[in-house]
Amino acid sequence: DGPEDYGQQAVYKGTLPGSLQAYTLDDGTTLTTGVPASVDANTAAILSGSWLAPHFMMLGDKAVHRGAFPRPALTLDERCAATEAARVA
Repeated sequence: DGPEDYGQQAVYKGTLPGSLQAYTLDDGTTLTTGVPASVDANTAAILSGSWLAPHFMMLGDKAVHRGAFPRPALTLDERCAATEAARVA
């Protein structure tokens, strides 16, 4: 199961030193200053309930479940690994 979309968005304020243009939360999530970005409920909770809260404006709530976020396409390496795992199973 992947991340679920509840219509929440985060807007990075550009207020963290050294991260004025964008903030990279993890290897899959970079938020550009002033640009609303759709986030899952877990990410929204982290951004609004931690030391990061003053640096983000949160939009929306968990009132509407929109289903799973689309899964990103697999890289060639991931497809090859999945094929090999299925072959040996």
